[in-house]
Amino acid sequence: QYQTELFEDSLEDAANEWLVDYWSPDIGRMWGEISTGDLEKIIQHPSVAYISPVPILELMNNNARNHMGINSVENTFITGLNGSGQKIAVGDSGLDNDHGDFNGRVAGLTSVTPGDSSTADPSNGHGTHVACTVLGSGMRSAGTYQGIAPEASLYFQAMEDDDTGALYSYGINSMLNSAYNAYSRIHTNSWGAQSGHGSYSTQSEDADDRVSIWDEYWQYEGMTVLFAAGNERNEGVSPPGTAKNVITIGGHVNRYGGAPDDMYYWSSIGPTDDGRIKPDLTAPGDYVRSCRAQEASDADGTWNNTWYLEYSGTSMSTPAAAGSAALVREYLMEIAGRPAPQAALIKALLILGAIDMGTRDIPNNNEGWGRVNLVNSLVPDDDVGIFVDDRTRLSSGQQTEYTFDVTRVGEPLKIVLAWSDYPGSSSSNSQLRNDLDLTVINPNGQVYYGNNFNNGRSVVGGSKDSVNNVEVALIDNAMTGVWVVRVKDSSHGGSRFYQPYSIAVRGVNVNDLSPDPTFIVDTFDVSVPIPQIGEEVGFSIDIINQGAGSIAELKVLASANGVTLDIKTLSMTAGEIATLEWLWTPDIEG
Repeated sequence: QYQTELFEDSLEDAANEWLVDYWSPDIGRMWGEISTGDLEKIIQHPSVAYISPVPILELMNNNARNHMGINSVENTFITGLNGSGQKIAVGDSGLDNDHGDFNGRVAGLTSVTPGDSSTADPSNGHGTHVACTVLGSGMRSAGTYQGIAPEASLYFQAMEDDDTGALYSYGINSMLNSAYNAYSRIHTNSWGAQSGHGSYSTQSEDADDRVSIWDEYWQYEGMTVLFAAGNERNEGVSPPGTAKNVITIGGHVNRYGGAPDDMYYWSSIGPTDDGRIKPDLTAPGDYVRSCRAQEASDADGTWNNTWYLEYSGTSMSTPAAAGSAALVREYLMEIAGRPAPQAALIKALLILGAIDMGTRDIPNNNEGWGRVNLVNSLVPDDDVGIFVDDRTRLSSGQQTEYTFDVTRVGEPLKIVLAWSDYPGSSSSNSQLRNDLDLTVINPNGQVYYGNNFNNGRSVVGGSKDSVNNVEVALIDNAMTGVWVVRVKDSSHGGSRFYQPYSIAVRGVNVNDLSPDPTFIVDTFDVSVPIPQIGEEVGFSIDIINQGAGSIAELKVLASANGVTLDIKTLSMTAGEIATLEWLWTPDIEG
């Protein structure tokens, strides 16, 4: 089978002439069978822009939450982080929507397989396992095998042909559009092509097109798209995971004594054919326990019970990362009070918190920028803060500068720049269209360029990156003083005038992304209802921090008749209640 890209005005005529059993996944594109004897004529026809084989797709098959810091982050904020208010789209084999772990949160369930309207999961239950990793409630296990975002809603797109068991190679453009129009803002895909590893395919191009359009924050809300890196190890990353703007996920060890800093052996490694860093991140992918589809005839994992089973692969790590992306989005909108984020900002924040696995050597072709850890991404310590900006856009030659006054040594300063670049071309050897550059200048005037790393940390000098659309600087022990962070549109090759970008910074005294604490006096008690002159009176108050942020030093002053009695100092976390007590002896009437 081949896919043929044709000019729209002659689409139907050309399809009738050359294609057998054809159909159109997108406007201007037809899929069907052709005779190799007709290839020469088809290539020479002026209406044909592109011909390629249809990709044959394959699926990429309790500890994951701990490894990614989910349990630590979940209850840090008074409102909680659990995926509430987020709709996550999953494209996979099918879904056992009657499994109790989805408990009424299936907001949409549709087949994207022509000729097969079934959305069931009758083969190995891959789609049910994946969806449950993202947002399963753990109801059938009393919470033991809970997903990452257990209160998110699900929009599921069934891709498997029930008769053949084959995964249908649906048009990515249409698939993402359908999910976006259903108000999904996270889309996870645990599948990829069996061939063309490392290459930039037409599906990669389509994914980049959609994500870059929706990251135009002045007119859309961003959609974060994730793809599995694949399980072919040295064969390379499977398309469409080679797309620039998606988050491509590798797998690390999850249970049975394996440390999370060890890679899952079969996780596909990068780089892409044009030299870009892939995968972007890793997440738990080895022996992951999740929901078992009850109708599946071949659901047999390395561990099984009635409701759950254990699978391994980047298919399992990708939904774990997708659930984390949903929690980041929930944090940004509901706790930090920011507008709907660009996909590039969610990618930047996940990379900001990522942990270098084992030997310090990020970025590398195995783990990319490290393994996902939401504590580092969202919960800074003490005077360490996080700054983000995803509401700035540049055109050719323009630049933006940020300054950060580091007031204490001993902590790293990490900066992540990410942008959703305009789509590349499957016929090009280089895919970067708009080349933004990250430059960091320390208080002594020394210059660090994005992605110029040695032994897992930034080094002074070197050259600018002109390949990747993610650039990172990491200074281990940032000196005190004013640091300058510069983002410049150095080469603008895309057809659109503006290139939006996202930046995330973590360090000492960096402007804090965390919301302010909010205090109220909940109770006021007096030991003597009507105090008399000379009689000692005790009084107390309960203070509640109703905000989502913490405070290291809160001062509370008590006074009577204009005279200060005492000042008490305390620290409070989000949701904490503190009781303060004073003694007072009235000396005048009133």
